[in-house]
Amino acid sequence: GAAGNGKSLSFTELADLASGPHRQQTVEYLQYPVVHGYRRGVFAAVETTDDLPELFGSIVDKIPLPSANDETQASSSSSASAASASSSAINAVHVLIMAHGPECEASDDQIVSALSTFLATQVAKLEEHSVRRVTFFVGRSSEGSPAKSLMPLVATFRSRTKFAEDRLFRHIEAPHAFLLDLPRLSNFSISLEEGSQSASGNVHLYKALPLSGKGYPRFFARLVSFTSDMHSSDVESLYVEALDHLSLVLGKEETTTKQVGAQIKPAANHVFVNVVSPGTVVQPDFYDTLLRKLCTKYSYKMNRLGITTVELKLTCRLSADSDTMVLRVVATNPTGFVLNIDKYYEALVEGRTVFKCINRGNVGPLDGLDTNTPYEKSQKFENQRARAMASSETLYAYDWPLLFESAALKQWLDYHLQRSSSGGASASASASASA
Repeated sequence: GAAGNGKSLSFTELADLASGPHRQQTVEYLQYPVVHGYRRGVFAAVETTDDLPELFGSIVDKIPLPSANDETQASSSSSASAASASSSAINAVHVLIMAHGPECEASDDQIVSALSTFLATQVAKLEEHSVRRVTFFVGRSSEGSPAKSLMPLVATFRSRTKFAEDRLFRHIEAPHAFLLDLPRLSNFSISLEEGSQSASGNVHLYKALPLSGKGYPRFFARLVSFTSDMHSSDVESLYVEALDHLSLVLGKEETTTKQVGAQIKPAANHVFVNVVSPGTVVQPDFYDTLLRKLCTKYSYKMNRLGITTVELKLTCRLSADSDTMVLRVVATNPTGFVLNIDKYYEALVEGRTVFKCINRGNVGPLDGLDTNTPYEKSQKFENQRARAMASSETLYAYDWPLLFESAALKQWLDYHLQRSSSGGASASASASASA
């Protein structure tokens, strides 16, 4: 690829590449999780959790028992006997619980606890029918105002944990869970922060502690948008929700830890927005401009919340006759004053999906790396910046040269534009005088 050789591509050149004769080697489609075998799914609805003991068995029975041929295929797809049992669980059960019972006024944790207790009695039957996961979709209504609906609870229980809840993926439908791209957080021990559930339910906030045990906690906000209108305000609305959600969680933490001394706020928080529009033709320049606008418009709040990176993943088409492409636009601003934006596309190289840079003039730090490369445990000067902000709300000393460099570069660019403009005017005046 051109980017790998230190050269850059424009979005127009990238669109030509996507529709060229060798596009199959440079374009990567959505990477859905792979499950071997013929899968079956059941969708059912019940009034309340009280109906589950009576009806759940018949719901699971809709999935036929695996045949000897199915078991043989499942066993051959895995080399280890332990993994074979896990790989044979491929079916899915989705149950909608209507908002007509006392469980609607209970907290999410109370509802999940009741569902977990019930599923513990059904493990044998679920394993018998090769069920991989069970997802409950629980309708909610406001206490004292039944007509007012709240965001429903979505909870998924997986076979690999004997059908305990997979809490990291609460409030997202199981088929969409992979869009959160959580494997990139593998350098951290993560937990889902509830806080106050956002209006759309699409903001998932994770508190991350480095597995090495060294360093301060960080927060990763993950958002998924399925908008097909590139000019809508959907992305900005979700981004504002993420900022508000993080602000609430940090405020609660600060209140809780106030009595034990000064609290150092996380200084390397991260926002990831995944825009999934595989059939939509978009102009990536629009999202480049949008990301710059968001980081500028909300710069003060981002700085207060310690957000240093905003990553936009865009699944789209660059032209009507091109294949679906995955683009990444990454904005970094660790000092809070110097914004840098790197642009990449995902390419298939020797069986690996890697980042290819499409910057102009410089190559981004992710160029050539696998798209599943984990985020770094800490950023350079992260701890020092956190201490400087906590002690006096100022910059770390070694960040000042970067600000001076940025200011000097801006002055030279302004001077160049001014000189070019004045030079053009003088040339025109001279030409008129000679005439």
